Amino acid sequence: MSKIFTFFIFVSFSFSSFGQVFEEVVRGKLDLRNWNPDTQPVVSLDGEWIFQWEQLLTWNELANGSKTYADFSTPWSEQLINGNKLPNNGFATYGMEIILPIGTEEISLQVPAFFNSYLLWINDVLICSNGTVGLNKTEEVPEWKPQSVNVKLQSNTVHVVLQISNFQDTRGGAAQIIKISNGTKLIQISARDNITGSIVFLIFIVIGVVGILVYYISRQKNILFYSLVAITFSIRFLFSDMYLHYDIIPFEIPWGIAVRVEYATIPLIVIWSVLFLAGQYPNEFKKPVRSFFLLASGLFLILNIFIGFQFISQLLLFMQVTSLAFLVYSIFAIISALLYERVGAWLSALGLAIFVLVGFYNIAIIVSGGELNRIIIYVGYTIALLLNALSLFYRTEERIAKEARNKLSYSDFYLDTDK
Repeated sequence: MSKIFTFFIFVSFSFSSFGQVFEEVVRGKLDLRNWNPDTQPVVSLDGEWIFQWEQLLTWNELANGSKTYADFSTPWSEQLINGNKLPNNGFATYGMEIILPIGTEEISLQVPAFFNSYLLWINDVLICSNGTVGLNKTEEVPEWKPQSVNVKLQSNTVHVVLQISNFQDTRGGAAQIIKISNGTKLIQISARDNITGSIVFLIFIVIGVVGILVYYISRQKNILFYSLVAITFSIRFLFSDMYLHYDIIPFEIPWGIAVRVEYATIPLIVIWSVLFLAGQYPNEFKKPVRSFFLLASGLFLILNIFIGFQFISQLLLFMQVTSLAFLVYSIFAIISALLYERVGAWLSALGLAIFVLVGFYNIAIIVSGGELNRIIIYVGYTIALLLNALSLFYRTEERIAKEARNKLSYSDFYLDTDK
């Protein structure tokens, strides 16, 4: 296991060096005249952007007016800007200038989903947008759709202007980073990730549907819960990160429904995983702990349906902490199963280890500022799912019932049998 961990950390930092960030936007400017795309293919546009609250401005208006600066990767409502704490709802303009190497003719940009509508301009040309930017809730149409676009350049000076509005009681402004590359590299990466994500979605949904059919034949509840985990993960692939539902689902889903579906997948994954692991390892997954996770997740699921987005955003952190606690307890339970030499526990342990290592990789990339390779994440999730499918062949209901009958008690360890 230690060799696997070492290998995964090596892979993580290998990919984190790809696109590692050496420059940062300072007071609205980024000097990339010495940028070498061969050694640093991707650059993140993080740092201090020019910021004007409740104004939708052009570059000339930003450059010639009084300047205020904001941290681009932090929502405007979660930082002090010019000494002020801004509300979630409102609209603003971000801007910055890039000086590229002379002779740069084309760049590509990776634009994440901002909160909640935006217009992105490069040298006064509209490049891409999400939803409809508005001055109030009536005018605004929110949308979350990451995009990768290419831009032809006439000079090596690039003026970037981002107009954002948010009137949906969620976090306001930018929370992720725009990235650029020379040529069309980010377009190629985006296409690769979309294809890979769509394939993994199909794998998970097929596994889930086949599992449900097997359940109707065998009537083993663990197979049902496993299938529901797979199906819920497939739904999450559609409604988070790359938001593949825009490409896969043939009709448009309203933003408000899509967001609630995304948030609902977190407690649903916890619920089905709790029931699955508790069924697989009833002696190790204690009933009080199981009940806590089921109640906490069920409560969030109900609140997600009925309450407003302002409160959902606040509760989301609680659900994320609950999910992390569940993961920690699952590790403890699986280790206990290994120590008790439960049949098939090594498959569950290996699947969980891969899942955790994928999480470590994700964190390592975020911390290092590198370019996330989603193939590693998708392949890791798929292998983890298949390993748990294999564990079902060992962890049959008959085997689990036999382990329950043979469970050791306190007296087996501490009573003096010599008397």
